[in-house]
This record gives sequence, structure tokens and C-alpha cells, in this order.
Amino acid sequence: MILDPFESGNIVDAWIAENMTLWHAVRPVAPNGPRNAWAQHPDGRPGRACQYPFLRPRPGEWHSDWFAYKLEPSKEVVRKVLRAHLQNQNSRLRYLTTEIIDLPDYGDGARYSLFEHSVALALWIRETEAQLRADLAASLPAESLAA
Repeated sequence: MILDPFESGNIVDAWIAENMTLWHAVRPVAPNGPRNAWAQHPDGRPGRACQYPFLRPRPGEWHSDWFAYKLEPSKEVVRKVLRAHLQNQNSRLRYLTTEIIDLPDYGDGARYSLFEHSVALALWIRETEAQLRADLAASLPAESLAA
């Protein structure tokens, strides 16, 4: 299974082609991201790397080096889902939510604001949707855009 949304034959493109996305929960992640060094499960296992700061953390807010480019795969999935929704009047997408949470495998123990990052992610999603809508409107007849 190919997870990388930039590679041909990836699972995201297959799911989009099947029009199976009803709810898209957006969580910023980074391929091979660092384990959550500031949180552990009750049995002592460190948290998995299932969340990555959406904004550059201020000094002392994140336990590892942070690189903006590592968010690009997550962002590309959102772009693909939104683009498909805008181009398909029969799109099943009804919900798009942010999911920056505080469990050991995610942002538990984080010293950056989960709320601030959620807001920034939501604003980025809105700006991205508006830009995609404008790009599509410039290239397609208005009646071909989904609501």
C-alpha cells in the first residue's frame, strides 16, 4: 500500500476515485515523525508519532527539530480531498474537522497550544479551499462546481 500522496498509485487517490469520503478528519502528521518524548502510555511505552505541530513551535514547546516541509504530505491529502469535492457534484464529503488531540500517541505533554494549532489548521483549510475554488472557477464553467 502506498501512503505517500505524491506517489502514483497511492491509497488516497484510490479512495477519492471511489468517492468514499464522507468525513475527513485532518490531523497534521509527518512521515517518520518523532515519537512523543513527553508522554507515555501507562505501561511506559512512548507515544507514537501520530501528530506533528502545525505551526513552528516556539523554543521549549517541542521536544524535537521541526521542519515545515514535513507537513506537506498531510496538506496534500487535504488539497486532494477538497479538490475532488469541488469538482464532483456528487461528492459524499459532508464533514471536514481538525483533530489535534492530547493523548500519548498525539500531543499529550505538548508545550505548544493545541488550541492555537487547531485554529491555525482550520484557517489554513479555509484558505486552501478558497484558493482551490478560485482556481477551479477560473478554469471551469460555474455550473460544474459543487456547492
